[in-house]
Amino acid sequence: MAHAYIVDAVRTAGGRRNGRLSQVHPVDLGATVIDALLARTGIDPSIVEDVIIGCVSQIGPQTFNLGRATILASRLPES
Repeated sequence: MAHAYIVDAVRTAGGRRNGRLSQVHPVDLGATVIDALLARTGIDPSIVEDVIIGCVSQIGPQTFNLGRATILASRLPES
């Protein structure tokens, strides 16, 4: 059986309708979080095998594959 290691966890800021984050695309927000985690842990992006991303209320631009698009927008390799 493979082993899983949770190295760190973080979440984005909560937003309000038409608030400060309303003009930030959810994918960009998520990619910023992933990149910050990579920076603060010093993990080599090439060894990350899985990323779990959750979204409470998927509406508008969040309804498409948010997790995949977020990873593609981050510093993680496509592989």
